Amino acid sequence: MPCPGLNLICNVRYSCSYQPNSAQSLAALLAQHSGLTSLALRSASINHANSCIIAPSLALCTGLTSLELAFNSLAAPDILLFTSSFPPSLLSLDLSANPLFAAGTCHLADALSFTPALTSLALAHCHMGANGAKSLAKALLDCPLLQSLDVTDNSLGTQGLSHLGTWLRSACSTRRLHTVCLGFNELGDEGAQRLAKLLRGGACSALTRLELSHNQLGPTGASALADALRALQSALSAQGSSPLTYTHEPPSASTIAAPPRPPRSRHRLAGDS
Repeated sequence: MPCPGLNLICNVRYSCSYQPNSAQSLAALLAQHSGLTSLALRSASINHANSCIIAPSLALCTGLTSLELAFNSLAAPDILLFTSSFPPSLLSLDLSANPLFAAGTCHLADALSFTPALTSLALAHCHMGANGAKSLAKALLDCPLLQSLDVTDNSLGTQGLSHLGTWLRSACSTRRLHTVCLGFNELGDEGAQRLAKLLRGGACSALTRLELSHNQLGPTGASALADALRALQSALSAQGSSPLTYTHEPPSASTIAAPPRPPRSRHRLAGDS
């Protein structure tokens, strides 16, 4: 019997990887509970074979608001399968640590125009690169309600940041975006200066959290950012908004062990056939 408002958290690593018919079982469960509102399939070893079974049933959950598919093996073809199932009601989407690369990011970008209510998007460790960032930036213009974006560790570089800058400039007009995570993206001083220019120009005027850890910022970039952030902090204080939280690596970061990051390739996990 369908259960409206049901939240489902599944450990599908056990189901999909080690029981032959478990993907079919999950698909059947989704079909039975079309009133599902939240689904977490994190670290579930979902590969292409499982995607072909699970994604069509997900389309039946037309009231879904939160979907977590982080730390799986979803490549571009799988992203295409899942994005065709995204309902307009979707508010939060986490695809972190999947090998999307630019092609998968492009498929996701095509689907974002059908999720206008999206408020949170996590794409950390997805290998999107500058080309993927270009596709994403254009698509985010169709997500005016977005409040949080995480693109940590995507090899964006200054070119990728420039692409996202187009969207960041428009996001300032909605005054909704409050969290941006750009750590581990090889921005360097040039990227920091470009970001500072965006902030001085009014981009992200509602920003309360900016994550820039491990981007090899030198004195020049850090100084430019500090000036821009002080101005932004003053603006936030004048509006009575929450204080801005800004993180980046300290000057001695090269001697500090970086936090764990997913492997660079996750196309196949142990137990997948």
